[in-house]
Amino acid sequence: MDFSQILEKYKIQLGIGLGGLILLGLGVIFFRLNSANKPKIEIISSDSSQSAATIFVDIQGAVEKPGVYELPANSRINDLLIRAGGLSASA
Repeated sequence: MDFSQILEKYKIQLGIGLGGLILLGLGVIFFRLNSANKPKIEIISSDSSQSAATIFVDIQGAVEKPGVYELPANSRINDLLIRAGGLSASA
């Protein structure tokens, strides 16, 4: 049996195998390109001594003076409500 007879006999199997290899190669290329475009996430741990001394809080809705307020980092919601003039009459 020469090469042309083998090729003719197994034409369908060779075509399916070659098509599978092409699809596999395209899949590998696609996933490598896709994973290369993902943003790098860097986790930075901070010490408690470096934490912010103040925070900015935006309050809207049924308060007398809605807006953005600067408060100490350990403030509570009640502190914010006092700074915003308390709840409005419609609250």
